[in-house]
Amino acid sequence: PEPPQLKDLDDPEPPRIKVEQLEPGLPQFERELQELCNSQEVQQLVLKQETDASTEQDSDFGKADPNTEQRYSPAAEIRDQGGNGSSVSANPDTGTSVKCSLCEKSFWNRYSLKRHLRVHSGERPYPCKTCGKRFSDTSGLTKHMRIHTGEKRFSCDICGKSFSECGNLKVHKRTHTGERPYPCETCGKSFSQKSALKYHMETHKGDKTYSCRTCRRNFNHNNSLLKHMKTHAGKTVSCQTCGKSFSDNHTLNVHMRTHTGEKPFSCAACGKQFRTSSNLYVHKRTHTGVKPYSCLTCGKNFSCGINLKVHMQTHAGE
Repeated sequence: PEPPQLKDLDDPEPPRIKVEQLEPGLPQFERELQELCNSQEVQQLVLKQETDASTEQDSDFGKADPNTEQRYSPAAEIRDQGGNGSSVSANPDTGTSVKCSLCEKSFWNRYSLKRHLRVHSGERPYPCKTCGKRFSDTSGLTKHMRIHTGEKRFSCDICGKSFSECGNLKVHKRTHTGERPYPCETCGKSFSQKSALKYHMETHKGDKTYSCRTCRRNFNHNNSLLKHMKTHAGKTVSCQTCGKSFSDNHTLNVHMRTHTGEKPFSCAACGKQFRTSSNLYVHKRTHTGVKPYSCLTCGKNFSCGINLKVHMQTHAGE
């Protein structure tokens, strides 16, 4: 027999749920469900269920089959809960999952699906009381609040620097290990962050829309142009030890290590230490054997660009 349609269910019409006022005593989960059901976007979604038509009976309609994948709208989720406010979760042991009917992404429980649907609706029901910025879930708001409170719970066990988020600490530790897990498929250059790789990829497009008015040099990014402009403005920061001047604080901080002897970047293979992460990155090629720089004249390979540049001078007199 054909599977029963929605009109055969107890509800004669699609659910029209409107919450006039949220009760302050409701649990967080119920409050979020009620808020979501007021969204015009999500109430347009329909409940779909894929089942084996040859084995399904009217009395069994709605029961999860072990091999069934279900698609739910948030409105249908409220109806399935029967108004008792309990969360109905898919069972990982039976292989049941719930799927977003807009993008087909699957989730193990309907609460995760509900949060995901805000990606499509653009709903951000959690505002920051300090600055007004809004977020789609409470975890995003909690992380953001650390900006205002100054809380930095995650500390680097190598240098002691603290961070507000664990992900930022993970990225920071790559400056000590020299890890660069994001390679450019065009030129082979690697980066410690995906955003840095994305930024770098613009250099291969050939579209340099930012031009220096002083020397007419062109750049792919506005930030690169601003950094370059400092070379025309003159040196702005000076080393208090030797008096040497630099255009920015980062370059000054790296320079200061020549006076302090600090070498915070250690090779995990041999223990050798370096003043900069780039020096460590080049050094690691002595262990891996990678030589990405090739001489176009004789084909000899080198582990770093400066060695290739020195080598090219041997061909200059030929």
